[in-house]
Amino acid sequence: MQKGATLWRFPARMSRWFPIGKSRLRVLARRLGQRGEEAAREFLEDAGYEILCRNWRAPRNLGELDIVCRDDAGTLCVVEVKTRRWRKAEEPMPHPVFAVNPEKRRRLRRTVSAYLGALGNPAIPLRYDAIEVWANVQGQPVMLRHWPDLFAGISRYSLQSFH
Repeated sequence: MQKGATLWRFPARMSRWFPIGKSRLRVLARRLGQRGEEAAREFLEDAGYEILCRNWRAPRNLGELDIVCRDDAGTLCVVEVKTRRWRKAEEPMPHPVFAVNPEKRRRLRRTVSAYLGALGNPAIPLRYDAIEVWANVQGQPVMLRHWPDLFAGISRYSLQSFH
């Protein structure tokens, strides 16, 4: 086999696996995520949360916060929304919240630190929530689950590890 031959054949294999193209898949995934975030926002507003901002991007590519809101007690809630398609009821239900792994939690805390810094580091209670959204084949959200205080019981990272 010639050097680089595998790379030459890779696009043909990709078109067999993904006949609609990679860029189209990214657009569809982004659209699915936006629909999930919209469903999560509606759920939080109906539950009495005050939405402060959505899709806040930290400077220097530190990350993005899906939803930042405040509950009735005045706690700042940072909500990570994870959306997955669930094609058939007989298939096992996916668990989108498992995508919030230790690396994602570390990045999320770093982004929240930047957000709080932009607000002047107010001394307010903070909580990390997650919302799982399941969508049907057409990408319409059909079910969601709210996980309040997702990081409770998980050891916290020191702020020194963020810099």
